[in-house]
Amino acid sequence: MPIAKDISSIASRPGFVDDDIYRGYVKGIPGGQYHKGCLLQGFMTYKHLLKRIPQMKMREDDIVICSYPKSGTTWTEEIVSLIKNNGNVGKVKREIHWRVIHMETGRPFFHMRYMNNLKSRRLLATHLPFELLPTQLQNGRGKASIPGLSTGQGKHNI
Repeated sequence: MPIAKDISSIASRPGFVDDDIYRGYVKGIPGGQYHKGCLLQGFMTYKHLLKRIPQMKMREDDIVICSYPKSGTTWTEEIVSLIKNNGNVGKVKREIHWRVIHMETGRPFFHMRYMNNLKSRRLLATHLPFELLPTQLQNGRGKASIPGLSTGQGKHNI
């Protein structure tokens, strides 16, 4: 499905989904859009950025938090940020969105350049599914942290 700035128009099409609850959920996502079959929030998610993510250069020491929206992402980001900073609370006073950068949401211009210019050890996050992640991350470059790991629902390194 192509990217649509107004997901409600897609959700209103006959035959979109026969499930009224799902249809209502989709309509409730502000500016929601589809990208390669994946339903995404529309807020600060840009088509040109989504197209470039698969080619994003990963570093061996990158840490990437991969999660579903509303599944404890911010909590996990805070914990991983503290671990990265050896538990030094003084180093994590800045707002979380400055310490953990989301791959698919960000500034409308130069977001990829901003991520590339971050000092190593980058702490990144995403709600994208595996197949939309950077190819280098899919092939094992960098480390992925997936909430739910202790229950055996994820992999440390992907």
